Amino acid sequence: MRKAVLATALGPDARVEGDLLLTGSAVVAGEVTGDVRCGGTLELTATARVGGGVRAEALRLAGRVNGGVEVAGSTALLRGAVLGGVLTTGRLEVEPGAAFEGRLVLRGDGDAAAEAEAEVVSEDEVPGPLAMPHGAGEAGGFAAVPGAGRAAMRPRRRVPLPPVG
Repeated sequence: MRKAVLATALGPDARVEGDLLLTGSAVVAGEVTGDVRCGGTLELTATARVGGGVRAEALRLAGRVNGGVEVAGSTALLRGAVLGGVLTTGRLEVEPGAAFEGRLVLRGDGDAAAEAEAEVVSEDEVPGPLAMPHGAGEAGGFAAVPGAGRAAMRPRRRVPLPPVG
């Protein structure tokens, strides 16, 4: 039998003034005024708001981030996600309805990276309230809520990326 992995959860009514450090995976549905650092997968739900930067091993974003984001693995911008800033990641998935305005740096093999700019093309609706956890045994526990805009990206140039760590 596979052992269940527990993640730290910060509910939609929670507000953290300052930085938040999480050593494992986490689900954040509340507000953080500072930076968020996560040693595992970070899921920012539709009601999540981060006023600073984000650093994680993997990221699933359905809320809002107003700072730089650095992800070692993959980043998923889910429907309703709003990201403004520099996004550095190894892999990027963007669902329709996600909004991104800033600069994108995709890490390639070795030291090279592909860089692009992105700007919001349209914003058709504002993210709604969070769907709360369904049950203790369900994967993820939180559901993304429909949200805002689409992003268009155009290639810019390749730049070397400094080592992480």
